[in-house]
Amino acid sequence: MKKHMTLFLAVSMAFSIFTSGCSIEESSNTGNGTDAVVKEETAKEEASQPSGSNKETGEVSLVDQLVSECSALSGMEAYDFFTTLADRGLSQGDIIDFFVKLPISQANKEVYDLYMSDALDVYAESAPDGVVYGDYFWTMGDGTEITGPYSGNTNLKMAYTNYMPMDEGPIGDSSKTYKVGVVAISAIDSWMGNLYDSIQYEASRHENLELVWMDYGLDSDGCSDAIDMLIAQNVDAILLWPRTEAATAAPAQKAVEAGIPVITVDRLCGYPEIDGVISGNFPANGAQCGAYLVWQLAKESGGKSVEGNIVLLRKAAGVTADTLRCGYFLKVISYFPDIHILESYFDNDDTEQSLINAQNALQLYDDIDAFFCEGLTQTPVAIEAVNSAGRWESRKDGKKIIMLTIDDTKESFNFIDQGLVEVNCPYTPLIGDIGVRYICKMLEGETLPKDIAIPNIPMVTAGGDVVFGLKTMTSKDWYQYASGPDYVAK
Repeated sequence: MKKHMTLFLAVSMAFSIFTSGCSIEESSNTGNGTDAVVKEETAKEEASQPSGSNKETGEVSLVDQLVSECSALSGMEAYDFFTTLADRGLSQGDIIDFFVKLPISQANKEVYDLYMSDALDVYAESAPDGVVYGDYFWTMGDGTEITGPYSGNTNLKMAYTNYMPMDEGPIGDSSKTYKVGVVAISAIDSWMGNLYDSIQYEASRHENLELVWMDYGLDSDGCSDAIDMLIAQNVDAILLWPRTEAATAAPAQKAVEAGIPVITVDRLCGYPEIDGVISGNFPANGAQCGAYLVWQLAKESGGKSVEGNIVLLRKAAGVTADTLRCGYFLKVISYFPDIHILESYFDNDDTEQSLINAQNALQLYDDIDAFFCEGLTQTPVAIEAVNSAGRWESRKDGKKIIMLTIDDTKESFNFIDQGLVEVNCPYTPLIGDIGVRYICKMLEGETLPKDIAIPNIPMVTAGGDVVFGLKTMTSKDWYQYASGPDYVAK
């Protein structure tokens, strides 16, 4: 009984598949069943780096070998294969990489058809490999505590200040002032406000770097007007946050053709010839949510089955954060024929519409096992809707509805501590500094890869579980990096 909206999207810019790993501190809670034992060395920094394929020799990585072997499996055979990942020599980063690299399976026709009808294959399957600058890998404790220069938040920690590092002080010709245009939507929520914080933080470390802020609201025409004004000012570079890919293609092309480098951060631009891409770890967000759902459903059945009915609460159609998060989530669950998508809703980044979507789903279906929430627009209202409907224990045998979330606000991690959310895949807004450093290095004449990957981060669960060999973080682990103001319970 699947109902879903279909959307045929134009071919857009490819995305960077991430190959970076990360390590986290071990917890005394080691999970359940076959996942309970994880070799100690996988928590060490050196073991966190994924084993990439050697393009020069043609050597295939262990991850790619295992992906190829698993791609022919389905149902409980695929599940059993997932449970052996830690025993097959994969590091923590490799395990995330394995789930990211899984291709779509036709074992679940319902999931496969949604994936294809929404053109998610265009975004996922044509994606080039992004590179991790300087072989960096993120570890717990990295980063810098700041007070947000834009938001005023006094309790922020930027996770990636050690990535693509630059010394404080002037860049390039110290006698010259470099002007960089920043084109983004309004700070409509804490996430965008903290993105602004990270951009301003890095720029303030270089006294001859001047930012020219251009806020285009939620208006695609406004983006074009903003870039026209920056071209007229002959800025040295443009840092672009694209709300949607297609709408930013023509404006970005105008800037590039005018000789002004354009670098995107977080989401992607529809014009492929821009100069640099700092691409967010959206695939890992979706893939880890998919892996967790499979793991949780199997655990509930005692390892006998993976079955459930899912509602997708998605962001605006056509935005990178939806096409990749949803696409990689669907790829993982496509191996399990007994997972069903009841509804697939878009909300245009509108909290009110997202609430209506969640309420409608609860009215239409009495057998919802899980909600997949793509961001902070979806998570709080899905919780509100379930609360209002009194539906938390409405699953078979009184089991709780599973909340799969992708968010980074401090509120979201309190939801985990309250037992309302089972898993959250962090996606920090404090990444704009990477884009600024990329521009600084470029202006200094450094030759840089076009596609820079933001390192992957493990998911967060209440108990620091071990999910198919991947040691998750607890909310306490990640809370220091969480965005937005401190959460106050209502």
